[in-house]
Amino acid sequence: MIAAMQSDLHNLALAQESYFSEHQFQYAPDAAALRANWRSSDGVTITFDSVSTAGWSAQAVAQGTTQTCRIRIGGGTQEGAPVCQ
Repeated sequence: MIAAMQSDLHNLALAQESYFSEHQFQYAPDAAALRANWRSSDGVTITFDSVSTAGWSAQAVAQGTTQTCRIRIGGGTQEGAPVCQ
């Protein structure tokens, strides 16, 4: 499930960039706003931690693992790369 969480966060970043360019330079406020172009894998739950015009961050959790994966776009360490702990 770790690979699924990482893949979902990577694909979320692509969907957010598309949304950003189509919605007057604003990121989607939550996963529901992206449903037309993106969905997480079965058993993976994505939660947005923060969203602003400067960037966003989100985390993924999944059934069957205690690890959480996170991604941050627009600042911070490991920007743009899903990190799991």
